[in-house]
Amino acid sequence: MSPKLRVYVCRYYHAEVSAAIAALNAPDVTVETYGLSCDRPVRQSIKLGGAASIPEATDRLFIGVCALVPDPNRPPPPLPERMIRLDHCLTMLSGPVLFKQAIRDGAYLVTPGWLRQWPEHLQRWGFDQTLAQEFFRDTVTELLLLDTGVDPEAPVELERFATYVQRPYQVRSVGLDYLQLFLERAILDWRLGHTKIEAQRTVQQANRKSADYAMAFDLLVNLAELRTEEDTINAIMNMAGMLFGSMRLAYGQVRANRIVHVYALPDTGMEHDRLSQALEVIGKSFTLDDGPDGFFLRIQHRRETFGLLAVGGISFPEHRHQYLNLGLAIANLCGLALANARIYSMLQATEQSLRRERDLSEQLREAMSNLSAAIDHEHLLDQVLALLKELIPNHVALLLLWEEENLRVIAEHHQLEGETLVEVELAFTQEPFGLVLQRQAPVILGSMALAQLPPHPLISGLGLQSWLGVPLLHHHQVIGLLTVGSHAPDYYNTEHARAAQMLANEMANALEQERIISEANTLAGTDPLTGLYNRRRFNEIAEQYFRQAKRNNGWLSLIFLDLDHFKQVNDDFSHLVGDQVLVAVSNMLKQLRDTEIAARYGGEEFVIISSTSDMPAMRQLAERLRREIANTPIMTMGGSVQLTASFGVASITPELQSLGDLIWCADQALYAAKNTGRNRICVWGEIRGDSQDSVPVGRLGGDAGGAGEAANPKPSDSQRAEEK
Repeated sequence: MSPKLRVYVCRYYHAEVSAAIAALNAPDVTVETYGLSCDRPVRQSIKLGGAASIPEATDRLFIGVCALVPDPNRPPPPLPERMIRLDHCLTMLSGPVLFKQAIRDGAYLVTPGWLRQWPEHLQRWGFDQTLAQEFFRDTVTELLLLDTGVDPEAPVELERFATYVQRPYQVRSVGLDYLQLFLERAILDWRLGHTKIEAQRTVQQANRKSADYAMAFDLLVNLAELRTEEDTINAIMNMAGMLFGSMRLAYGQVRANRIVHVYALPDTGMEHDRLSQALEVIGKSFTLDDGPDGFFLRIQHRRETFGLLAVGGISFPEHRHQYLNLGLAIANLCGLALANARIYSMLQATEQSLRRERDLSEQLREAMSNLSAAIDHEHLLDQVLALLKELIPNHVALLLLWEEENLRVIAEHHQLEGETLVEVELAFTQEPFGLVLQRQAPVILGSMALAQLPPHPLISGLGLQSWLGVPLLHHHQVIGLLTVGSHAPDYYNTEHARAAQMLANEMANALEQERIISEANTLAGTDPLTGLYNRRRFNEIAEQYFRQAKRNNGWLSLIFLDLDHFKQVNDDFSHLVGDQVLVAVSNMLKQLRDTEIAARYGGEEFVIISSTSDMPAMRQLAERLRREIANTPIMTMGGSVQLTASFGVASITPELQSLGDLIWCADQALYAAKNTGRNRICVWGEIRGDSQDSVPVGRLGGDAGGAGEAANPKPSDSQRAEEK
């Protein structure tokens, strides 16, 4: 349900605020009044608005509340109830500058809403006409109406009031412009608050899901190196045995949607029929076994089924659904590994055929070689269409990519007048484009065939009399189309289609290569569990910071933090709970400033580096993080986990010659914090009492690589286990 906002204002401003919000066209905002009077101040703890009449998912915003005395014992209200407290509500209409000037001039400011009841105000104050005249004569020089235009009787009431109190008056037309800006900003601030909450919720869900992939990711790395389908299947079964603790494993190799070979541990001779029956009834991804301790997983990639994995006799049947979720997380990656292995085998088997195809023409061979070497997206598209013009004469060439249910034009080459065709979208079923997708093969249409098609802006709209479309195929899947058109009737033939298809295949591979390289660069520098930089990427960034600091004699400070007794968390709860703890701590580190870079250095160790903070600032940051970690219970699947962290802090000094030296200093300070009780901060230099003589001679002169291994010595395994 979309949130709504109810704005509460003084009854004297209800008409103006209602008119301003109506002009802002904000259907999710309504206006109500609150029962406060400026001459009767009250405590903030009172109920300003009636809760009984508030619809569900409605936030409240109180504006003005000048008569409200702040209650120091009341905490700030949550997002559903906010307050904009003004020194005087009149500033909503005129702004503070005009208001202050009028007060300095001795004017008594009134509004149309107040003037409608001016006799009642004087009566409530206890003024008769004589007393009112004396009061206003002694306190104000004139009466000033801030006319908003919502009440045409306001000037008349002002004249009556001025006559009654015997004071001069004037009218200042202020309109609703300033009030509209004031309210628009308040509404935008409210919407922004909800947007931030929704964004945080989305990030938290993504982080929780990434933890499920962490353990399986390490086991999947080696699959990419296997070259045969049999080796890949054996590796998948070994991985399943480790992940699920299964006593029974069987894998059915699938071709043409039927089981062609079975791998089983143990082999009882009955697995083939069992797997065949499961393949007939399995859903999109899985089905449960008849028993309580097993399930079947479909191993597939790009809608092609490569096998069926049967898992039975799992160690903890009560957690079958958790095992199943983990299996679903790795099934697609197993399918990718099998697809690569099968394609590799197919490539070996067809090597001679591909070489003959490659000799089609010297021009095409050289052009495709240049095309395959192009990684830049725009450069790639320019090369494709320029090459296409040379190989296949055309008046119009279009490149379309298949995105969800539509085809989108991403490149064009023509000399026609009019607007560009790039970004034009069309349904993938529209002919003749849908025919190419359906056949996954080239389609040639002459003038008669084109005349029978319904009018289409990319065909008849361009005056084409001949048309050729070829699919962009990658791993037997269509990712887009390459089309050419000519104004000459019946121009294209099978040789044109053959050349266009070979070019389209290379283009598809190059587009996929660009996509894979982009994804790989992102993954290579990111820790898959926490989303922080990994150690490799951190060392690259930190090395640049170190060189810049040495060159410019600038600041560079580093924090090493290590979660105390983290091994006990894994032992008591499980490694999955430990992963959730690491993710929660990482989320705290993600709240740092842009100039403070955080990374997961390894295990439960994290590192923070800043090129804009000196030692006191970094120590203050470390203390804030230490308190936040120690005071924040972390909710996990195993319950609430409370833990602490130890911190080591170091800053660059003249004798430090490498990033490795700086990391070593922070690391030594960290272990000093560990050895002196944990849950504390130690600063390099203070632990020895002399920051100038603390770095051993052997540490100076280390290189950037030292920041990874040699520059970061650790205790022995037994000593580390004791310290953790």
